[in-house]
Amino acid sequence: MNKHDWLVVGLKLLGVYFAVLGVAILSMTIITLVIQMVETAANSSAGGMLVLHEGRTLDWISALQPIAYLVGAFVLMRRTDWVLRKIEN
Repeated sequence: MNKHDWLVVGLKLLGVYFAVLGVAILSMTIITLVIQMVETAANSSAGGMLVLHEGRTLDWISALQPIAYLVGAFVLMRRTDWVLRKIEN
């Protein structure tokens, strides 16, 4: 295998890493969102108790992070030749 083939394999493996990381973070974000909704519903159904609402801890950056990883994975795995041209120039 020559240098170009090794670079292609390396970029595709990096894309697989980003894909796995993106799916893991996306699942954790969804689980966090579901837990927050269940806690909010449980607190609001508590009769006569004082409920303090501090807002959602899930902010925009943590919501967009898995999307960024998945887009990076797509670019590295499907557009490998384009990425190699950008690296070499």
